[in-house]
Amino acid sequence: PAPTKVAAISSPVATPPAEKKAAPVRVASAERAARRNPLADAVGFATELAEREVTASILHRNDQR
Repeated sequence: PAPTKVAAISSPVATPPAEKKAAPVRVASAERAARRNPLADAVGFATELAEREVTASILHRNDQR
């Protein structure tokens, strides 16, 4: 169950304003899960990296228009 929780964290760009206050709590619990489960840490890191790539790609595409 831990990797799913880590992978579900959304990037700050994708977080709706109403959820911004809840985000640090989710991050803290994900960090605790990552300490217990190294695989969850790797999955969370890969997910965050992928989200940043997608965000950068979208921003770059929007700049080209």
